[in-house]
Amino acid sequence: MSDYTKSTNFATKDNLSSGNPLKIVKGTEIDTEFNNIQTAIATKADLSSPTFTGTAVIPTATIATANISAGTITGITDLAIADGGTGASTATAAFNNLAPSQTGNSGKFLTTDGTNASWGTAVAITFPFYKSSGTLDTIALVSNSYLPFYNYSGTAKNIALTT
Repeated sequence: MSDYTKSTNFATKDNLSSGNPLKIVKGTEIDTEFNNIQTAIATKADLSSPTFTGTAVIPTATIATANISAGTITGITDLAIADGGTGASTATAAFNNLAPSQTGNSGKFLTTDGTNASWGTAVAITFPFYKSSGTLDTIALVSNSYLPFYNYSGTAKNIALTT
């Protein structure tokens, strides 16, 4: 891109005395000015729907509406949660920012009520059963899991364990 720079100051010719050969406007001077104007206009972006090539540098901009459909955005700060982002630049940090607070929730599992995520406490349930040998044994199960068993007809069923 080039800026227009005036080559000939035609206004100064008005102050010259009549008969001064420099007072005459020459076609080459006018042609040079029009060529300079043409080059400046041809290498500038249009105000309406401008097209840029290479790397466009924008020192400060306010963008009212953005539609990014492809490419990579670099050199920006992480987009805040309030603005639809995660406030993080890694998957782990993004999860930690979006999940319920993890403080005091070690060993718990993430659950939902269908609307909100929360931490659930795993509860071990000891279930007694008799082995085929007739000896009593136990199996430890965790809440929100299933206990498999066979009914009297031999069909497998699951008992949902919830707390």
